[in-house]
Amino acid sequence: MTGPEGDTHHGGWRVISVEAPHRLAFEDFFADEGGAEDQALPASSTTVVIEPVDADMTRMTIETSYASPEAMAQVLEMGMEEGITAALGQIDDILAEQPA
Repeated sequence: MTGPEGDTHHGGWRVISVEAPHRLAFEDFFADEGGAEDQALPASSTTVVIEPVDADMTRMTIETSYASPEAMAQVLEMGMEEGITAALGQIDDILAEQPA
């Protein structure tokens, strides 16, 4: 990932389970440039659920947890909230694009 100032960050996912197309569970971790997990930084567990609301609307729920409040505070201090907000803010535009 490249941050707004051009800084690069590495990470990875360990997929725990998939129930396509409605549910995905994974562990998200920070990594070094080679992809090895950085044990000094907290990993998270995330579940994404996609479900119909009605014929024209779908709801996506994302639940992320950390091993401790301190771990969550650490990633919040690193800008996680801003990063997630920026990433999720792109979803409507991406879904609105017509396939080529």
